[in-house]
Amino acid sequence: MTAIIGWIDEEEDKVWVGADSAGSDGELSFIRSDSKVFQAGEFLIGGAGSFRMIQLLRYGLTEENKGLAHLKIPKSCKDLQMFMVQKFIPLVKDVFEKGCYLTKIEGVDSMDGEFIVGVRNKIFSVDSDFQVGGYENYMAIGSGNHLCLGACKLAWDAGYPAEEAIREALEAASFFGMGVDKPFILINNG
Repeated sequence: MTAIIGWIDEEEDKVWVGADSAGSDGELSFIRSDSKVFQAGEFLIGGAGSFRMIQLLRYGLTEENKGLAHLKIPKSCKDLQMFMVQKFIPLVKDVFEKGCYLTKIEGVDSMDGEFIVGVRNKIFSVDSDFQVGGYENYMAIGSGNHLCLGACKLAWDAGYPAEEAIREALEAASFFGMGVDKPFILINNG
């Protein structure tokens, strides 16, 4: 149970990623001290699903393989989605495989979870089959995503500032959804 939001702040030319702090086992909900959102080099990441997934994305596995923090996007890169598919995802899959987190279902690589990536002025989601979706304006994942998306639509149309919009959407998910709870953690690349 969770709510993760990615938001493109066009006025400030930056990206925000925000999340709640609840972790649950299906019956009980706990406030986790380890955040679901973090920055790894150029990437802002927010994960929904297993905290093992989030830990592997955040820390990599070894001193030599620090994972995403050392992945550099060339300044000349014009197609960020292609970079995500060709460079980012193979690195993530390698870290997951070495961390015993990658599974195969009928020969297809998969993971237990999904995550949002904010980079430069773009928002992407990575689903359990590692497909990369690119989005205009905002995106939400996790069990509270429907509530967040509705609130984000209203906030976007009303011209809310990014931080206020994300907090209001997370508040709506927390109010109506089970397993979404404060504190809300927001980060940006500005």
